[in-house]
Amino acid sequence: MAKLKAKQIVDIQDSIFQQTGSVQSTQADLAITGSLTARAGIVDFTNATSISGSTFSGSFVGSGAGLTGVPASGIDGQLGIFSQTGSIQATTNNIEVTGSAIFTGQVTASSGIRAVGDSVIVGDLQVNDDLIVSQYISHKGDANTRFNFTSDRIQAEAGGINFFGLHKKDAQPHLFTVNNGGNHIDFQIKDNDGDTLFRTDADGDNVLFPDAVKISGSSASTASFGLLQGDGSELTGIVSGIFQTTGSIEATTNDIEVTGSAKVNTSATGSTAIFTNNIQNGYPTSNNWKENLDGSFFNNFDNTTHVSEILRFMAGVISSSIDTASPTANTKTFGSVDSNENNLGSTDTISGYLPTNYTSLNNATLNYLVSKGWTSVGATIFNGISVYHDNGSSYFVDFDSNSAGSTDIRSSADTELF
Repeated sequence: MAKLKAKQIVDIQDSIFQQTGSVQSTQADLAITGSLTARAGIVDFTNATSISGSTFSGSFVGSGAGLTGVPASGIDGQLGIFSQTGSIQATTNNIEVTGSAIFTGQVTASSGIRAVGDSVIVGDLQVNDDLIVSQYISHKGDANTRFNFTSDRIQAEAGGINFFGLHKKDAQPHLFTVNNGGNHIDFQIKDNDGDTLFRTDADGDNVLFPDAVKISGSSASTASFGLLQGDGSELTGIVSGIFQTTGSIEATTNDIEVTGSAKVNTSATGSTAIFTNNIQNGYPTSNNWKENLDGSFFNNFDNTTHVSEILRFMAGVISSSIDTASPTANTKTFGSVDSNENNLGSTDTISGYLPTNYTSLNNATLNYLVSKGWTSVGATIFNGISVYHDNGSSYFVDFDSNSAGSTDIRSSADTELF
């Protein structure tokens, strides 16, 4: 194979090459029947519309969009980072796709697929191992309907409402919570016929068993209920607590404490009774016991005194000191109030007269007596007024009431009272 050296080309005179700057160039076609070897630098085919030949070696730079006849195994058995492995092209290198990657068949990864940004999968995604997410698995086009994963906790949210959650706490008991957000959510369980066996009423604070025909449990279970509704005809295994059936009644030998009110009633035509040895009299609705009863035997009674004690005392009072005949009404009423002066002593008079020139005397007492109308010029002091002055320390005024009415019956032995 003949080779044409660059020095030989320079020595040719009047050839197709012309010196152009630092290179030899030609606009004519150049046919090389041998080999073209570039010992250094780059062979540039920038404006070449076609390059054909049988064997090329070295590095190639460019898009390669016009290459034809490239074998399936690639050039020298290589397709860039890919190599033929059986029926597939494989690589051990990382692949970064800055645009879109469309796979019409299956994508199989032996050690995982990692996507840094968002990934859109049009068809089905089959995961044969673990699917690991940072926090959310959301519904397309409905971002607040999702599974929310946090540390040791899973919450199911629909439309932004927390419907239920699973929480492994630092210590037992762990929680499975329905309606942790305090929303108006009713929880229900249905059977295979669509009947509602169990339902909660979040607004009414009720637990309902609408279509359940039986509710069963162990005999050792305990619970606290605000209200149980139903006839209870199918209840079994009920322990009556402190009450036991005795004939036609429920009886107990235990003490019963009622912190509210106990009401015993029957029909209007029937009789109602509370049978007991004793019952405390309790608290009055107006005046308390031991108030305003000083000096009375009733001041010995309080809220713990038995009713029978008070009744027995009243029976003794009535039988020994009160006329138990048919009473006559007291029709006396309040009439009037009068006043009485006591310890006035004897009267006295002042014989002197008020002088005409009293104002020039600057006597405060004379001026005061005149201002009060108790004297005048040329008149005696306290003229026409009875003057008492001996018993000032013992003098007093009392006020008495006067009764009215004609009945002889009165509520007091004092005739001035009624």
